[in-house]
Amino acid sequence: MTNQEKILIKIQKSETPVFLRQDFFEYPSSTLSKTLNKLIKQNIIKRVSKGVYVRIRKNRINDKWMFDHNGGKDGLLIEILKRLNIDYDTSQLVFDFLNGDSNQIPANFNIQVYNTTRKINLEI
Repeated sequence: MTNQEKILIKIQKSETPVFLRQDFFEYPSSTLSKTLNKLIKQNIIKRVSKGVYVRIRKNRINDKWMFDHNGGKDGLLIEILKRLNIDYDTSQLVFDFLNGDSNQIPANFNIQVYNTTRKINLEI
Protein backbone atom coordinates (compact mmCIF):
# COMPACT_ATOMS: atom_id res chain seq x y z
CA MET A 1 0.00 0.00 0.00
CA THR A 2 1.41 3.38 -0.99
CA ASN A 3 1.70 6.39 1.29
CA GLN A 4 -0.99 8.14 -0.76
CA GLU A 5 -3.44 5.28 -0.16
CA LYS A 6 -2.61 5.24 3.56
CA ILE A 7 -3.25 9.00 3.86
CA LEU A 8 -6.53 8.70 1.96
CA ILE A 9 -7.72 5.85 4.20
CA LYS A 10 -6.77 7.83 7.31
CA ILE A 11 -8.81 10.82 6.07
CA GLN A 12 -11.82 8.71 5.09
CA LYS A 13 -11.94 6.68 8.31
CA SER A 14 -11.33 9.56 10.70
CA GLU A 15 -14.19 10.66 12.95
CA THR A 16 -13.15 14.29 12.71
CA PRO A 17 -13.22 16.06 9.34
CA VAL A 18 -10.47 18.49 10.44
CA PHE A 19 -6.86 17.55 9.78
CA LEU A 20 -3.67 19.35 10.65
CA ARG A 21 -0.52 18.77 8.66
CA GLN A 22 1.10 17.42 11.82
CA ASP A 23 -1.50 14.61 11.92
CA PHE A 24 0.52 13.01 9.13
CA PHE A 25 3.96 13.37 10.74
CA GLU A 26 4.92 9.78 9.86
CA TYR A 27 5.01 10.54 6.12
CA PRO A 28 7.84 12.35 4.31
CA SER A 29 7.15 16.04 3.74
CA SER A 30 7.51 15.87 -0.05
CA THR A 31 5.13 12.91 -0.31
CA LEU A 32 2.66 14.55 2.03
CA SER A 33 2.56 17.83 0.09
CA LYS A 34 1.99 16.05 -3.22
CA THR A 35 -0.66 13.76 -1.76
CA LEU A 36 -2.58 16.59 -0.06
CA ASN A 37 -2.54 18.61 -3.29
CA LYS A 38 -3.87 15.60 -5.22
CA LEU A 39 -6.64 15.11 -2.67
CA ILE A 40 -7.57 18.79 -2.98
CA LYS A 41 -7.80 18.44 -6.78
CA GLN A 42 -9.92 15.28 -6.36
CA ASN A 43 -12.35 17.20 -4.07
CA ILE A 44 -11.73 14.99 -1.06
CA ILE A 45 -10.34 17.72 1.19
CA LYS A 46 -10.08 21.52 1.15
CA ARG A 47 -7.32 23.66 2.59
CA VAL A 48 -8.91 26.27 4.87
CA SER A 49 -5.76 27.69 6.47
CA LYS A 50 -2.03 27.09 6.47
CA GLY A 51 -1.61 23.46 7.50
CA VAL A 52 -5.35 22.95 8.12
CA TYR A 53 -7.44 20.72 5.86
CA VAL A 54 -11.12 19.75 6.04
CA ARG A 55 -12.84 16.77 4.44
CA ILE A 56 -15.59 17.77 1.98
CA ARG A 57 -18.49 15.94 0.33
CA LYS A 58 -21.35 16.60 -2.08
CA ASN A 59 -24.64 17.69 -0.60
CA ARG A 60 -27.32 15.06 -1.27
CA ILE A 61 -30.02 17.67 -1.83
CA ASN A 62 -28.47 20.29 -4.11
CA ASP A 63 -25.39 18.38 -5.36
CA LYS A 64 -23.01 21.18 -4.27
CA TRP A 65 -19.77 20.71 -2.33
CA MET A 66 -19.92 21.22 1.42
CA PHE A 67 -17.79 20.54 4.47
CA ASP A 68 -18.27 17.08 5.95
CA HIS A 69 -19.27 18.36 9.40
CA ASN A 70 -22.66 18.03 11.08
CA GLY A 71 -22.38 21.33 12.97
CA GLY A 72 -22.30 23.56 9.91
CA LYS A 73 -19.70 26.26 9.42
CA ASP A 74 -19.98 27.50 13.00
CA GLY A 75 -19.38 24.07 14.47
CA LEU A 76 -16.56 23.50 12.02
CA LEU A 77 -14.93 26.80 12.99
CA ILE A 78 -15.10 25.87 16.67
CA GLU A 79 -13.53 22.48 15.95
CA ILE A 80 -10.72 24.11 13.94
CA LEU A 81 -10.06 26.60 16.74
CA LYS A 82 -9.91 23.77 19.28
CA ARG A 83 -7.49 21.76 17.11
CA LEU A 84 -5.25 24.82 16.74
CA ASN A 85 -5.42 25.62 20.50
CA ILE A 86 -6.76 29.11 19.76
CA ASP A 87 -8.74 30.76 22.56
CA TYR A 88 -12.28 31.76 21.65
CA ASP A 89 -15.50 32.69 23.40
CA THR A 90 -19.20 32.57 22.52
CA SER A 91 -22.20 34.41 23.90
CA GLN A 92 -24.07 32.86 26.84
CA LEU A 93 -27.02 31.91 24.59
CA VAL A 94 -24.73 30.03 22.21
CA PHE A 95 -22.90 28.39 25.11
CA ASP A 96 -26.19 27.16 26.63
CA PHE A 97 -27.39 25.82 23.27
CA LEU A 98 -24.14 23.97 22.54
CA ASN A 99 -24.14 22.39 26.01
CA GLY A 100 -27.77 21.27 25.70
CA ASP A 101 -29.02 23.62 28.43
CA SER A 102 -31.33 25.43 25.99
CA ASN A 103 -33.49 24.34 23.06
CA GLN A 104 -33.60 27.83 21.61
CA ILE A 105 -31.35 28.18 18.57
CA PRO A 106 -29.46 31.48 18.79
CA ALA A 107 -30.25 33.87 15.93
CA ASN A 108 -26.67 35.15 15.80
CA PHE A 109 -23.80 32.76 16.36
CA ASN A 110 -21.04 35.08 17.56
CA ILE A 111 -17.56 33.72 18.12
CA GLN A 112 -14.89 35.99 19.56
CA VAL A 113 -11.34 34.86 18.83
CA TYR A 114 -8.41 35.98 21.01
CA ASN A 115 -4.75 36.54 20.13
CA THR A 116 -4.40 35.24 16.59
CA THR A 117 -3.71 36.55 13.14
CA ARG A 118 -4.41 33.25 11.38
CA LYS A 119 -6.85 33.42 8.46
CA ILE A 120 -9.41 30.67 8.08
CA ASN A 121 -11.40 30.48 4.84
CA LEU A 122 -14.66 28.53 5.17
CA GLU A 123 -15.90 29.19 1.64
CA ILE A 124 -16.13 26.40 -0.90
